[in-house]
Amino acid sequence: MKKRFLSVVCFVIAAICLAGCNKAENGEQKPVIEKNDPVGPYNVCEGYDFYFDVTDSYIAVYKAEDTEEVFQCFNHDGVEDAAYSLEALRFEDVNFDGCPDLLVPWKRVDGLLHYYAFLWNTQYNEFTTAPSLAAVGTLTVCDGYIEGERLSESGEIYKVKYYWCDDGALEEESAADDDAAAALEFAKALTGEEEVSVTYDGDALIDKTLCRKYSVISGGEQISAVALNYDYSRLFAADDNMVYFEMKKSDDGFKKEASFSTDTYGGEPYGYFCEEYALLNEREKELYNEIYLKVMNVESFSYDSEDAVKAVTALCKDHPFVDCFFEPCIEGTKLSSSYFYSWAPYVAKEDADADVIKSAVAEFEEYIDSIVSAMPAGLSGTDRYIYLAQKLQTVYLNETEHGAEDNFGLLVKGDSENERFAKTYCMICEKANLYCTVSGSKNIIKIIDEKTEVDVRNACRAIPGSEEWQKTFFMN
Repeated sequence: MKKRFLSVVCFVIAAICLAGCNKAENGEQKPVIEKNDPVGPYNVCEGYDFYFDVTDSYIAVYKAEDTEEVFQCFNHDGVEDAAYSLEALRFEDVNFDGCPDLLVPWKRVDGLLHYYAFLWNTQYNEFTTAPSLAAVGTLTVCDGYIEGERLSESGEIYKVKYYWCDDGALEEESAADDDAAAALEFAKALTGEEEVSVTYDGDALIDKTLCRKYSVISGGEQISAVALNYDYSRLFAADDNMVYFEMKKSDDGFKKEASFSTDTYGGEPYGYFCEEYALLNEREKELYNEIYLKVMNVESFSYDSEDAVKAVTALCKDHPFVDCFFEPCIEGTKLSSSYFYSWAPYVAKEDADADVIKSAVAEFEEYIDSIVSAMPAGLSGTDRYIYLAQKLQTVYLNETEHGAEDNFGLLVKGDSENERFAKTYCMICEKANLYCTVSGSKNIIKIIDEKTEVDVRNACRAIPGSEEWQKTFFMN
């Protein structure tokens, strides 16, 4: 099986643990660290020059103008030779954002040198851990890609190219090429056309399976879409509404399975994890998909069906974003649509036409896109959740401080400010393809397949990166 993403063994992830965002200017108490002889200065960007100190248990970062104050400190599980690590540390732009990053020699595996990596976060002006890079042996930064070495089963060393994806994952070139070739072969067999090409559209969960999506292009226009999982054991194709169905290969070609089998919808950015959908029967799922498309197109509808009521109830739970502009009117088994335009719950609802609502939705999507796209490459899953929560906090504080409408706390309806925060955080996480659901005024996220409850709103009352913030967010 050829996997696209760089595999990082658990002991590598566990080895790097951020001790806290120890910025000297935020007034927090600094850890007690034995001062050695840090090396530097190294310039990241204007106003940020650093000295670094590597010991057997931590890596300390000092601002050049005051090397008595710890800027950041990262705990680790040991390096083979701290003196060598300090002498041979590297300061290079690893993720190609224009700012140098820190590489600290860690250990040799199969004779290949591996590094601890810390990327400079231009949003918060601090270093963040990048565990995925620790699995790259003999790391070399090249023009637009990273080159590493790997030991084959026969004992030969061969080179591997890695590229940063838009979602921050590190991907092997060869595996990506293999996937594209497989998708193209599938597209040709499915459409019966030889003169087609495929374009990668990103990853999504389809029927609880992480898949790689491709647009199928013919004559310069998209005519279809396909998706495949890691080992190509499951193949999916999109219908005219860009809704994915599983395809089974037979002697007569590919046939669509009778049942709808996806948790994600073409073009819809907030529907990657539809747990309520999975609990519906086949008729309810059919109505769910039908109503979903009507809602996103701001179309009026009415039903007299218990199945339709169950479907729309599940839809609203799976897609918290729709309650910014849609509210189902339910009386017994009768269901009808109600649309409105009001981005704040304290403002009376105003009826609005479809174009006004679509424009507002597009503007909000663009806003969330800008947040997710600015997320630094190489962050671990946990760090990505933290980054988005702290970004939500930053925007909220900035806007309320300047007297502007609270675009995050009030964008979504809810019985309390905490609930609105939880819903908004859920939308941002799902846009970043991170599992997240709403549980009252809290969120449920997944860390290494373990569901964890977090409290975004109350964490945002603490200083970002502080121990209090971490404890409140993870509800410790």
